[in-house]
Amino acid sequence: MKVDMSIKPDHIYLLVGDMDRAVEFYEKLLNLKSSIRQNDIWADFNDGKGMYFALLNKNTLTTPVAKGENSILCLYADDIDEAYNRAKSLGAKVVREPGTIDNPPYFYRTFLIQDLDGNTVEITKYQKPVFCEILDEIGNKTGKTKLEIDAHHDGDWHKSVHVWVVDSTGNLIFQNERSLNMPAASSCAHMKVGEDSLQCAMRGLSENLGIKIGPSDLIPIKIVKKPSKNITGIIDNEFIDLYILKINSSEHQNLFRILPKNLERTLKQKAPDTLEDDEFQTILKLLQDNGQN
Repeated sequence: MKVDMSIKPDHIYLLVGDMDRAVEFYEKLLNLKSSIRQNDIWADFNDGKGMYFALLNKNTLTTPVAKGENSILCLYADDIDEAYNRAKSLGAKVVREPGTIDNPPYFYRTFLIQDLDGNTVEITKYQKPVFCEILDEIGNKTGKTKLEIDAHHDGDWHKSVHVWVVDSTGNLIFQNERSLNMPAASSCAHMKVGEDSLQCAMRGLSENLGIKIGPSDLIPIKIVKKPSKNITGIIDNEFIDLYILKINSSEHQNLFRILPKNLERTLKQKAPDTLEDDEFQTILKLLQDNGQN
């Protein structure tokens, strides 16, 4: 009988010179306590979700090795700017400032640091590849699925969910002011295979804005058919489920706020074509009719 002797990734050691200092740095950077530590020899950071990394004291090795030059530890962060500020406050040396990399066919924002032992660390946030259901030109399911990247390459119609968040004083809510450079709804998410519209909306709000709600909090508006403008080679043909979410003005104070009339003024300068979109016209008129301008 053949025995399966497969080899798979398990954990990565990062060589350090001062174990106490390194453990303190990564516990604060990751907001995660070391799961197990063997005196001054090694320390694991294992959250039980799969592959993990550990620190190894280079001084315990019998053969001298260089540190900080042979590998890059890649960490994922939900908020790149917060992670960047945290790393700097802990004394990390900045190698590359936060920025978006253009060469992957999906969103990839990252920065590079050196930890206190000179190890290069990349901290990133990216849109992990997902499968979506392919629709026909009137919005019916075809029974086919594709990677989102391939659907954008081939120009296939698919479903997205956009949520516009407005607070009790009439301000529209966005992740930050930079969001206005690429104008879209407060939260945008492509619907994954197996998701329904409400599940997609709630996932998008959680991932994009850190807002967690129930399905009854969402106000459905309409479905918009939006053909792609074929920008930067992406053919993003979408049927968009539009929702509005109302929150109290005292909630989520970390998010950027702007009055609809000021948003309209900003878009006239930065992206005038956007104001002609059915989606923007619908939302702005709806807010205006409700006295929120």
